[in-house]
Amino acid sequence: MKCGGEAEAIGESIGFFRVAASDIPLLIEETKARLSGAGRRESYDNILRALVRGGRFFAEDITGIPWTEIDFPEDVAYANNIILTALQDRAMRL
Repeated sequence: MKCGGEAEAIGESIGFFRVAASDIPLLIEETKARLSGAGRRESYDNILRALVRGGRFFAEDITGIPWTEIDFPEDVAYANNIILTALQDRAMRL
């Protein structure tokens, strides 16, 4: 299913973030703005979107780089046995 629009342009977060120390106050401000009222219905994606729009947060294209979601203990074993090996093999080729 193709989403189009902003979702297509921004992509999907895989959950790894590096935020500059200078951007922590904005992250806190955007988070606090969503602790009550209508903002409580928003997800953390809206916080990230605010940082992206403010030019403070950027995406990295990881197409072709091995990765996996880790939600359960067995996912850690898969990451260690399959993904880590694939990343090490990839690093050796670079």
